[in-house]
Amino acid sequence: MFESNWIIKKEEKFGLELFERIKCSRIDAYKRGECEGLACLNDPFLINEMSVAVDCIMDHINKGSKICIHGDYDCDGVTSAYIVFDYLKSIGANVEWFIPDRFDDGYGISLAKAKSFSAEMVSLVITTDCGVTAMDEVDIIRNQGIDVIVTDHHQVKQSLPNANAVLCNSRIDNKYPYPYLSGSGMALKLVQALSKTLGSNDAYIKYIGICAIGTISDIVPLTGENKVLAGYGLELIKSNASPGLKAIIENAAIEKDKINAYTIGFIIGPRINAAGRMGNAALAFELLDEKDFGIALKKAAELSRLNELRKTEQEKAFNELKDYIFENGELLDSPILFLCREDIHKGILGIVASKLVDLFRKPVFVLKEENGICEGSGRSVEGFSLIKILNKANDFLLGFGGHDMAAGLRMKCNAVSELLRHFKDIYSDRKTFKKEVRIDTLCSLDEIDAGIIKKIDELGPFGAGNMIPIIAVENVYITGRKEMGKSGNHLSFDIIEEGRALRCVAFNAASYKHLIVEGQKYNIAFSPEINYFRGQETPQARLVDIELSEKNETIFKLLALKTFINKSMALKGNFNHKKLSRELFLIGMPETAGLVYSGKLKFSITRNYIEDFFKTFKECHIKNNKWKIESSDSMQILSIEILCELGILSVDRNALFSYYNININDGRKNGLENSLLYRSLME
Repeated sequence: MFESNWIIKKEEKFGLELFERIKCSRIDAYKRGECEGLACLNDPFLINEMSVAVDCIMDHINKGSKICIHGDYDCDGVTSAYIVFDYLKSIGANVEWFIPDRFDDGYGISLAKAKSFSAEMVSLVITTDCGVTAMDEVDIIRNQGIDVIVTDHHQVKQSLPNANAVLCNSRIDNKYPYPYLSGSGMALKLVQALSKTLGSNDAYIKYIGICAIGTISDIVPLTGENKVLAGYGLELIKSNASPGLKAIIENAAIEKDKINAYTIGFIIGPRINAAGRMGNAALAFELLDEKDFGIALKKAAELSRLNELRKTEQEKAFNELKDYIFENGELLDSPILFLCREDIHKGILGIVASKLVDLFRKPVFVLKEENGICEGSGRSVEGFSLIKILNKANDFLLGFGGHDMAAGLRMKCNAVSELLRHFKDIYSDRKTFKKEVRIDTLCSLDEIDAGIIKKIDELGPFGAGNMIPIIAVENVYITGRKEMGKSGNHLSFDIIEEGRALRCVAFNAASYKHLIVEGQKYNIAFSPEINYFRGQETPQARLVDIELSEKNETIFKLLALKTFINKSMALKGNFNHKKLSRELFLIGMPETAGLVYSGKLKFSITRNYIEDFFKTFKECHIKNNKWKIESSDSMQILSIEILCELGILSVDRNALFSYYNININDGRKNGLENSLLYRSLME
């Protein structure tokens, strides 16, 4: 908030209506034109080596060979494995499944599992959502006389594993027209190819709902083919969910007509993921495969319990690491954070890293230390590729993989400090990255009504690559500010523009609500939505970001000052610049927070300045008792606030830095040492 970098599409034109401007701003999501149905799906045989994979699978089915589907422990890995397993079972294949345990087996194909297939009499291994970097493991399997087909979507290394076929849309020689399919998307294409070969062209369609869950949960771009699969899949889930999926939906109390990309990404997906994070992901697979609804309900309840446990562990770890970073301020100067702990739960490393990235605006790796080995996950910011930096640090690592924005690594614990020095040398000029807010278009309030919002909703499903539209209004005021929630952590207010009003809600606004005041001019970015209440449909805005209409270094300094004043009073003088730096990070002002931490920005005042200010003010006040001050002078603002706190002055406030009807309270005397704000400044 307040310090974000707003990116507004320059090509938008006010000559087009709001809906068309939004659509034009995200042309990548709609470059397939108006084609939205299954006819838009590409021929699966365009995927490199698909014909080889299909021939190999059909050969093993005809022989009655045992086939093992090897998935992964996250939502995409579970759903992709289920899609292939259930289809092969439905056509009479001798098929079994295996989902690795995050804690015992680790990611992908473990060496131990690779060595076990022969003893298990397996003749064909099909991987889903993993395997493209498993060079040694695939060699071990092949050396046992076992065939391997890899289906994956993760980044490849310099070469591909020596499998019979590698179906991966990130291959350097990829020929498939759409390169962003998830692991479940690649699995679906394999099933589509098999069903086409067997003359049952539509047999794959029943799996699109499960594919949509994996696609949305894995945060791949919801553009092109993914958008078609997600949209069709959501409708399929509403109309014809399997017993296992119905059980999750019922347990989570999701209304059928409320099933959308949000409920998949933030309610259903996390429950499936929780099995792998906090227990064994086999539970999630078993639930998807369960045909008895009563049994499915019990398994869904267990998933829900694991998800609540995940939330508790996640919040605990996040707060501990956040406090650790603030207490060890030198970490704030590091371009990348590497946080290695023995007592952190291995199943939540990626989620905690993501939350820390949001707070500190720099890449973060959260690692678990065990037996001298650090293993964990990293998350990044826009414009900073993790996979590229890990490629530059290969000598320090035992293994790594992933994408630009998310990656995993394994290394010796004694190499962490050396690796961090390596990164500091390369990226010493970057301390933080401003949050980027991509605005679809500017608008005026008279363009927004329930009808246009419903039309905008038709551009969904929304997710990565096709985010919920964000629009912005500039130079507006707010009124009717109210705190919401038990602790007052949420806000609602009216956005006012030329006599028109739009209600806005701001969730989790506790850190910055003191900066939202009437009389101040703002730019406000929001997602338009409809509030349904007692049969009434009312347009409203959900706050995404806010900034002052005037935005420069002086304004950022004044916002920091206002925060210092507010927190000093709230904490009864128990406040200082170190704590201010922390508060500014929480607000979303990392660059200003860094200036405060480094001492480049510091607020101070002297007794003499306050006395001289009051003397000058008193002389002028005799001549004009209707004083109004709009100031960008921090010492002048501090003087007014301290004198008001002591009861020597009384003022009315307008906007953040404007005071009017300033009066001297006759006969009031109070020592500066009684001012909480003055005491904070003296710390």
